[in-house]
Amino acid sequence: MSHSSPRRLLLAASAVSLLLAGCGASSSTSSHPSSPTSAARQAPGATATTAAATTDPAVIMARSTVPVLCFHQVRNWRASDSRSDRGIITPPAVLDRQLATLKQAGYTPITDDALYAHLTTGAPLPAKPVLLTFDDGSESQVSEALPILKRYGFPSTYFPMTIVLGKQYWMTKAQVKQIQADGVTIGSHTYDHNPVTKYDAAAVKTELVAPREELSQITGRPVVDFAYPYGSWNRSSPPKVRSAGYRMAFGLDTPEDPSDPLHSYPRVIVPPTLTAQQLLALVEKAPHPTSNGAQAGE
Repeated sequence: MSHSSPRRLLLAASAVSLLLAGCGASSSTSSHPSSPTSAARQAPGATATTAAATTDPAVIMARSTVPVLCFHQVRNWRASDSRSDRGIITPPAVLDRQLATLKQAGYTPITDDALYAHLTTGAPLPAKPVLLTFDDGSESQVSEALPILKRYGFPSTYFPMTIVLGKQYWMTKAQVKQIQADGVTIGSHTYDHNPVTKYDAAAVKTELVAPREELSQITGRPVVDFAYPYGSWNRSSPPKVRSAGYRMAFGLDTPEDPSDPLHSYPRVIVPPTLTAQQLLALVEKAPHPTSNGAQAGE
């Protein structure tokens, strides 16, 4: 699958000519320091368990019922934004309303650690769990989205690209380090958003291994989760992601691979134009946008 409008957004936002687009080696669970949101991050689904971890895809598939929502830029619309661009640009007031809707409906945002523990060990989760994710690394996710998330006490996972770090309109390395300290989980979204479906061995190192290592060095914590550019993957993609050291990988509006659900977990984009009723309907249908279990991508 492909999203052309985010590419226009990224090219327009960057002050340099970059081949970028926005959608969409430790395997151990990462820990997080105390912070205003760390308690909220650790509490949902963080109950200690002595259950042995499983690698059985069928068991993990059966536990794959937690909706994972995907957001991108969080800012007010501009006159220059096209209609398709506005489909993934969430005004701050809209994000606030959407999070309020989730809270009022009884949803409890959880951490990616809690989701992983549930999938692999059956660790309990709260009623109506949901995972909130933000792709690409827009600075607006720090200045606009994070204060709203903190006000609700909601944990989240950010998936920045590393090529944009320090560029105008994008996160700096210092911001990545700071938001991790504030309780945000940092995952990887490749170096420059090239689709994983096209990677050779050299690209695996450049797009998967190097960003994970760089982000781990910035945050001082293992970076163990990954979001596919455009949400797109095919049969060759999960082995590449596993080999690069990621414990989980997230698609986007794609089915789960029954042979490797941990590296093909589905997410859904949350358009900013949804009514409260439409948002709840979207979440209730997630995480599986399709039911045929077919492979995604090419």
